Amino acid sequence: MIQQAIGIDVGGSAIKAALVDLAGGIRGLIRVPTPSSAPEVAEQCGSIARSLLSAEARAVGVGSAGLVDRAGGVHIWGPHVPGPARISEVVGEATGLPVILDNDSNAAAFAELTAGAVRGTSDAVVIMLGTGIGGGLIVDGSIYRGRGFAGEIGHMVLDPSGPTCECGLRGCWETLVSGSVLDSAAARLAADHPGGAVARLAGGQPPQGEHLLLAAEEGDAESLAEWEKAGEWLGQGIARLTAILDPEVVVVGGAPSVAGDLLLDPARATLVAAGYGSHLNRHPEVVASRFGGESAVIGAGLQALESLDD
Repeated sequence: MIQQAIGIDVGGSAIKAALVDLAGGIRGLIRVPTPSSAPEVAEQCGSIARSLLSAEARAVGVGSAGLVDRAGGVHIWGPHVPGPARISEVVGEATGLPVILDNDSNAAAFAELTAGAVRGTSDAVVIMLGTGIGGGLIVDGSIYRGRGFAGEIGHMVLDPSGPTCECGLRGCWETLVSGSVLDSAAARLAADHPGGAVARLAGGQPPQGEHLLLAAEEGDAESLAEWEKAGEWLGQGIARLTAILDPEVVVVGGAPSVAGDLLLDPARATLVAAGYGSHLNRHPEVVASRFGGESAVIGAGLQALESLDD
């Protein structure tokens, strides 16, 4: 019998879950909107986990966006996910299985470290682009958590006069490049050009980043410019992280990472231009996640499976 775990990713816009095997494979992927209250978040996680129960499922791993109490199994707070939510307790009662809770970007970093782009790497940064930006830090081959809140890189202020962030600050990195920023750019272009590529590709549905990507791939100049700008802001943040952490590899994950070099090439160019020590070729390799938007689901499941050996 193949050992599997249920992996759950609690994001600002959606909760995703699937059965995860030891190789990082998934099946039965579920996606539902993230509820607006903490008790509903925990109950939704329990309901989803219960629906994925199988004879092979041995444990549940949950990655949640924000500050988590790993030992207590509680999502404490996040700018996009309400708290406190007693996720481990509720999911455990719903499934009868052991539950591991971690920050979602730490879970994503664990997936990359175990079965992804940084396997065998000692020092890396995993950047997750979603509703905001999360970060998983790998130092000396292990996930670095600090006192529990390490990796909240989306709230580095890059532009003090920039847009107001949901955390209350202005010009946080995630207000300049994230899945939400790309969705907003798509909506703006569709409104400004109702006969343009983005509006046409959206087909009457709310324009999103995926439509912006399709339009850019068709050669739409304004869509290409939005991805260029997003990549430049991505590179500015990577340059700052590189100066602090000096990683070997930077992995970019989340749904926007499927744009590949359309997003990453301007980020790499900006990193080289702005990065400390770039004249010595000290900049890290910048790559897309092999797991796309499912990194946290996979990593949460893999963490749960690893916990069975402890």
